[in-house]
Amino acid sequence: MKKFLLLFCTGLFFTSISFAANITWTGATSTDWSIGSNWDSGAKPGMSDYAILGPGATVNISTTETIQGVRVNGATLTITGTGVLNCTQGSANPGIWHSAGTVTNNGIINIAMITHDADIQIQGTFTNNGVINLGDKRINVISGSLTNSGTIDIGNATGTFALQGSITSTGTIKGHSTNSTGAIATAVHISGGTLAPGNSLGQLSFRNGSNITGTVTYNAEIDKGASANDFLYFFGTGTYDISSLDVVVTQLDATALAVGDQFMIVQSAGVGYSNTFNSIDFSALTLPANSTLSVIYNANDVTIKVVSTLPVKLSHFAVNEKGNHAFLEWQTASEINNKGFEVQKSTDGQNWKNIGFVEGRGTSAEINNYTFADGHPAQGINYYRLKQMDFDGKYEYSTVIELRFESEFTGFDIFPNPSNGVFHIINTKDPITSPVKVFAAKGKLLTELMPLANSIDLSVLPKGVYYLQIGNESKKLIIH
Repeated sequence: MKKFLLLFCTGLFFTSISFAANITWTGATSTDWSIGSNWDSGAKPGMSDYAILGPGATVNISTTETIQGVRVNGATLTITGTGVLNCTQGSANPGIWHSAGTVTNNGIINIAMITHDADIQIQGTFTNNGVINLGDKRINVISGSLTNSGTIDIGNATGTFALQGSITSTGTIKGHSTNSTGAIATAVHISGGTLAPGNSLGQLSFRNGSNITGTVTYNAEIDKGASANDFLYFFGTGTYDISSLDVVVTQLDATALAVGDQFMIVQSAGVGYSNTFNSIDFSALTLPANSTLSVIYNANDVTIKVVSTLPVKLSHFAVNEKGNHAFLEWQTASEINNKGFEVQKSTDGQNWKNIGFVEGRGTSAEINNYTFADGHPAQGINYYRLKQMDFDGKYEYSTVIELRFESEFTGFDIFPNPSNGVFHIINTKDPITSPVKVFAAKGKLLTELMPLANSIDLSVLPKGVYYLQIGNESKKLIIH
């Protein structure tokens, strides 16, 4: 197959192009680029020269060479492990114009200050085992193929990676771009290596699907201070399977992370994605005590979130009287391995019984709300607690809450209420033959006394709310 390559920084066009100097390869002496006798001018190309490699030529670069650009048309160009090819002069055409032939980079290619919008233009076979630094420039794979086992670094927000051909990568693809640029525009076959959106922070966009196999490392950087992070962006058409990605999360700034912090590291626009990460490594992060990093797989994004490592972080627990029921409500901020909640009740705060069970959400980084209705509350004080149970059998008790319950008919009334402290007990079902109990609003027993002619004098108590209990029934008292 004949292929064509051009590397330059000033001027070159497909037909009848005028350069500061066109230097053509003859190969009269050897395959060494740096030998002057291998060129028709008698000297190797310099910063203001444009090199032309014709059909059948075999050329090796083992030194540092700085030129406008190079056109590879049916030739074989190899940049060895010690070779560096720089394009540093302005040009209105591709820095590397590869229309036919083979280009292999085992060294370094630096593309800078080129004004053309396709700074490496590939229509042949291009293999990168070294480093390609694009800066704010572009690789354009038109009809050929690019195989990458090295590093391709799109180091600026306006850098672009456009493909109509194909790319197979086992190396590193780094990018920093917006949604409209820097997009890999054709299906990408990645069978190893690294995806690094970086340039701190960056985005690497895929437009038409990807085939990721083997073990691929995805370096995701976060910056809490900037409220930003690296992410992969999927859009257009095609499918995106993330199950081969080993994610490594690092933090650029020194801002302390806190429970609740979250960062989106994958985003898709309508096309979605399939499966979950193969692994995620956040050992480089400094997390707050009793916390970990949770991965949340949403329909169109993947988000990492700092969550509590306590089995269940209970953020709210309360009970209220509703009709003839005691109505319990609680909320969790996060859950790990949560089987559910056993609801327990006591009338003395010491002896507990199970009155129901509410299933948990397993592992969740989201806020979850729960309710439970006790249809048979006892008259007087009811104590409630939750026994949170894990799937592995471990459990933890919540704090205790209480509700003083008064049914619609308690068997006695108090008059007047409120009063200045003297109350009359009326409408009792049975004669009062034992002391009545007076409790503070929070449930502390204050006194026991026998009514005189069904009256009690509590005027020694401060103004406030109290409860009078006769047997198992109670009434609220208000002293004003």
